[in-house]
This record gives sequence, structure tokens and C-alpha cells, in this order.
Amino acid sequence: MNLVPVVGTVTLDGQPLANKSLMFTPESGGGVSAGGNTDASGKYSLTAVVSGVTGDQAGAPPGQYKVTVFEPMIPIESAEGDEMMEEMIIPGESQSTIPPIYQAVATTDLVVTVPDAGGTIDIKLSSGG
Repeated sequence: MNLVPVVGTVTLDGQPLANKSLMFTPESGGGVSAGGNTDASGKYSLTAVVSGVTGDQAGAPPGQYKVTVFEPMIPIESAEGDEMMEEMIIPGESQSTIPPIYQAVATTDLVVTVPDAGGTIDIKLSSGG
């Protein structure tokens, strides 16, 4: 499988979106998805979700993807590992700052192309959706 490196920054209204999860889902509906988490400065790198593989596979296959951004299921720890950056969000009781349109594949209007060589793909969200 051809995986290429994909990195970038996620922002909301121009400000870095720290400690969030994102998923690249193939627009075709089939194939390999890739996901990652943002750090304190909103930066991410993708890891492919490959069935049957036990280790992380860095990158994503080239192609068109719908992008979703959402609260992590498990709180993301700080670099020091001694304190949680964020309280766990319970689905349905979300106090998320992420506009709902970006949180589901069915509603997101974010579509990106991962080029054959990979590269930097910045994800820019706006509170207006």
C-alpha cells in the first residue's frame, strides 16, 4: 500500500485548534481512512487506519478525502504527561468549540486531496460552518 506523509495545522477562525482529533475518510466511501490528533499548537500528522495491521502506519494513501474534526474520545495528555489538557467530552453532551458541521462525514464540507507525494494540508474551520 502506498502511504505518503501528511502533516498540517488545524485552525478555527484563524486560531490553532489544540488537542482535537481529525479523520480523513475516502470520498469514494471505500479504501483506507487516516486520522490524527492536534498538539497544543494545532499541528497534526496522519496515521493510516489499515485493517489487519497491528502497528501504526504513518501517512495516508493519495486521493480525495472528506475531513472531520471532533473532540477526542480519550483526553489527550500534555507533553509532560502529568495533567490532562482537556476534560473528556461525552457524545450528545458536547461543549465542543468545533462547529457541528465539521464533526460528521455526512455534514462536513471539508474535502481535500492528498497528492501523490503527500505534503502539508492545513485544515481551516470557521465558526460560521
